[in-house]
Amino acid sequence: MYLSMSSGLICEQEPSEAARDFARQLRLQADVVDAVRERLGVARSIGWESPAGRNFRAYLIERETGLRSASVLLREAAVSMEGYGVALRMGETTNGSQI
Repeated sequence: MYLSMSSGLICEQEPSEAARDFARQLRLQADVVDAVRERLGVARSIGWESPAGRNFRAYLIERETGLRSASVLLREAAVSMEGYGVALRMGETTNGSQI
């Protein structure tokens, strides 16, 4: 990740715009994680009747739980990044920068 918002600016983007873009990217990644989790759910629902199959099903359940947590954290990070962007935008306005 970037050490500061200014190092991540693209095409002379305002820092608040960069923060908004990061939030959008975080939400997109959360959607990807959710899609993978849903696919694991489909695999989990297959009738695994052997001991190895039951172990694999338990493994899938653990992975789904981890992916659910990752998705929640990514969405929370997006909300935090948006809040940061709002604070930056207020600072830009206060300092006379254009939005």
